[in-house]
Amino acid sequence: MLEQLVQPIHSTRYSLASAGSFRYVVANLAVHSEQSVVLNPKWRIAESDREREAEDSGIMPKMSTQEASHRLRIGQLLDLSIQDAQPRKDRELRWLSLAQAIQPLIKPGELPNLSNKNVNDLFPIRIGNYAIFRTSKRTYVGQVLDLYKKGSSGRYGSVDQAGSASSLQAISVRVHLTCGMDTLIDGDDDEPSTPIFSSVYGSYHLHTYAPIDSLLYQLGPCVFTPLGTRGTLKVQMTLNPAAELHWISLTRKAVEQSLPKLLIRIRRL
Repeated sequence: MLEQLVQPIHSTRYSLASAGSFRYVVANLAVHSEQSVVLNPKWRIAESDREREAEDSGIMPKMSTQEASHRLRIGQLLDLSIQDAQPRKDRELRWLSLAQAIQPLIKPGELPNLSNKNVNDLFPIRIGNYAIFRTSKRTYVGQVLDLYKKGSSGRYGSVDQAGSASSLQAISVRVHLTCGMDTLIDGDDDEPSTPIFSSVYGSYHLHTYAPIDSLLYQLGPCVFTPLGTRGTLKVQMTLNPAAELHWISLTRKAVEQSLPKLLIRIRRL
């Protein structure tokens, strides 16, 4: 009986009569919530009462603390300039001062968007992208495996991408070290050459949990070209020309001396 009353709806791409198509459409439904910012009606009545009282007595009565707080909150929500002016974190301010110190040491165009570590809304850092990281002993290239963000409750959660490095707490990466040599802080070459990278030591893959302060610059996806393989494993790789320019700029001796040494302290439980 129900099949006689309900007729299948056909479209140019999908048919709701098919169970598989119906599940596909339902899976792609999204719920969008909207927020209406309006003055509470009871405060509108209170405002009218104050105006009538002011006409009778000639003195405008003061509004209550609750009404003043409510009106202030509405003004903050409607003022776009207040929403955009978010307070900067201390680590973000430290990096901005470092970026200003590095700019005179590099050539124009070598490190675009250095002030935000090349991470923004147009070029967010994503799982699978590559970036340059730095510890107290070496500089390396890491492939992003996971991004960790701290919520308002104090708990950490995983996100697929982020439009700001300052919004993250840590990054899980696959480490690509230089082969035959480590790019140490106290290097001897003023103008380093592009090394060969590998994420394998013997038969082991190299991974680490990198604090967000160790992130120097995002390179983007697909920055390596394989040179040698072991079966299906890419053992040796080199950077493409664009990523190579960023690597050379950040591993130059004068630039490395301007960067602080990141010390990771481990506390025993």
